[in-house]
This record gives sequence, structure tokens and C-alpha cells, in this order.
Amino acid sequence: MGDKIQYGIRYPIIKDSSGFFASTYSTLDSAKSNIKNLILTKKGDRPGRPEYGSSFWQYLFEQSVDDVRDLISEVLEEDFRIWLPEIIIDKVVVSQSSDSVDIYKLRIDVTFRINTNDLPVTDSTTITL
Repeated sequence: MGDKIQYGIRYPIIKDSSGFFASTYSTLDSAKSNIKNLILTKKGDRPGRPEYGSSFWQYLFEQSVDDVRDLISEVLEEDFRIWLPEIIIDKVVVSQSSDSVDIYKLRIDVTFRINTNDLPVTDSTTITL
């Protein structure tokens, strides 16, 4: 029976049968969890590390215009450069829900690359707020 190598904590944080927190078992899953964790953490929320997190939250309730969505994308790209330098961000797209029921939801699509065993892997993750 081979032991799996745990890379990090899976997001959202939930209890798992293998321990208190569910873990990620691949570099790709760890990268996705780290991206989600960074986006969903407001600066100042983490005790002992108040600078960690994203400052895009200050723009969240601005009127949804292209300039604000572009600004949020730029802020997120800068946050990724600072806090997740091991992940290469190819594109951040911020959009508003097209569904009339969820008109106030914000969608963040992040396309990124990581190197695993010297092979680049490209993937994406989506967060809806």
C-alpha cells in the first residue's frame, strides 16, 4: 500500500477521513486551492500575516463597468505575482453573470501554468462570488 504525498490543504477547507483537513495530492490541485484561497482571503483577515490576501475586495461593490472589471483583473494578477510566484498566471477574466437571476454575481476565471516534473501544465479555475 503506497502512501500518497500530501501537497497542501484543499479548498474549501473541510474535514476529511484521513485527517482534520482534506489534502491535495497533486501539484495541480494544490495550485488551484492556493489560487482560490488567495482570492477569497481579504487583506487583513489572516492573523499573523495581515498583508496576505487580495485587495480586489475594495472594488467588489463598485458599479459593474468594464474599467472596474479590468482593474480587478490587474489587482488579482499583482496579488498572484506577490503571493504565488510559483504559479504563472496567463489570464484573469472578470465578468458579470449573464443570468438575470444572478445579475449581481461576479465570475473570476484564472488560466494558469505550473511546471510538474519539468513539464508545463496549463489549467484554469473559476470562482463565482
